[in-house]
Amino acid sequence: MADDRRSAVKEILLSEGLQGVIELAGQCALPFFVGVAISEVSGEQYTSSLISERLVDENFLQNLVYGFVTDRMQTASADWLAKTLAKHDNTAIKSLILAMLPFDASAWDVVDQEADTVKHNYWLIVKHWGCSTDVDSVARCSRELIAVGRSADAMDVICNAIHREVNLPVEVLFGPLESADMNSAFGQPSFGRHQITDYEIGMMLSALQDKDDVDEERLVALEWKYFRSFKYGYHGAPRTLFKRLSSDPKYYATLVSRTAKASREQLLSSCGHDENELALLENEVRRIASLLRMWTEIPGKTEGDSINYEELQSWVSQVRQTATELRCLDECDSRLGELFVNSPPDPDGKWPCQPVRTIMNQIATPHLSDGMVWGVRYSRGMVQRRNGGAQEHSLGDKYEMLAESIRIESVYISSILVRIAEEYRSEARLWDAREDWEY
Repeated sequence: MADDRRSAVKEILLSEGLQGVIELAGQCALPFFVGVAISEVSGEQYTSSLISERLVDENFLQNLVYGFVTDRMQTASADWLAKTLAKHDNTAIKSLILAMLPFDASAWDVVDQEADTVKHNYWLIVKHWGCSTDVDSVARCSRELIAVGRSADAMDVICNAIHREVNLPVEVLFGPLESADMNSAFGQPSFGRHQITDYEIGMMLSALQDKDDVDEERLVALEWKYFRSFKYGYHGAPRTLFKRLSSDPKYYATLVSRTAKASREQLLSSCGHDENELALLENEVRRIASLLRMWTEIPGKTEGDSINYEELQSWVSQVRQTATELRCLDECDSRLGELFVNSPPDPDGKWPCQPVRTIMNQIATPHLSDGMVWGVRYSRGMVQRRNGGAQEHSLGDKYEMLAESIRIESVYISSILVRIAEEYRSEARLWDAREDWEY
């Protein structure tokens, strides 16, 4: 086919000249290969005619010239490129020619020799696919793309390298994540023309989380910025935020206080009745609430899946002290109840485990019990419905047995478990009745 194409182009050049070939290319699905054929049969003869002012406005002509330039670079010396660039002062034309070169460091070296306007325009228009995955190339390419506002494309380049298990420097990974602007209407990162997937964001954040030399404060800021990417847990988790919650009880209490004072009236007052600012604050509160529910690692947990009482007791004490100072102790107790749902069982099957039971007995507030009840029900997630309320009957039996196992030791916690059992049995009766009238 290549031979036939060359023969056709040669024949048209002889009979109708270059314009005839250009008209033919305009009717072709792939004018790129027509450009290759022009170079193959005529060398650089038509360089000046092809690379002209028309190139800026006609897309099909750009594809044709792309093929021409590609073959010239493979068969001619670097002198051809230098002479071609020297003939043109037009920034757009120079940028287009350079963008047709192979996307690698040798082309970027040529670009760096041109004026800043040409370089800027080149990085605006060049296709970023096919970048080498060596560290230097990825770093250089992503830096230049970010400089012209192409953070999403820089992420593409970086994720391709991560996928190939290239160990990239921390600053390269931070670059596009930190450079994305925030969309003021939604409080989410904006990447301009292009969008980036949660999968790619999660890939880059995971790579940063695995680094030993990363700045934790910067990573915390990024996990908040891209928190939506963690929503369903498919693309990683905010591990640095989880670590901060576990190690800094005052931070935990401060976040709880934000959700405790999150009524629309309070938020509207705090932002001066600015609706846009209110939307950002409401989004922040939703993210905090989601984080607190996503976090399931009780402080003091050891490698053996047990809980160190002293560590947990110290953490809880500091959390409640700070919450008292912030006037959100009730909300704090409710959140602690939700957190304690993630307690492991004792070796003998009692639940929650002994350290958690001891601390719950020390607190023993209604809000703590409400939080645990709600946490158990929420943690169940979605279920597949069949056989009426059989599942709920089984859960009711489970929590009744757990309540009985600690009834003498802790009336308070036993009453919580009995309440959970009763709620499940009440729900079971509703599903039983529904099955009767539906089927």
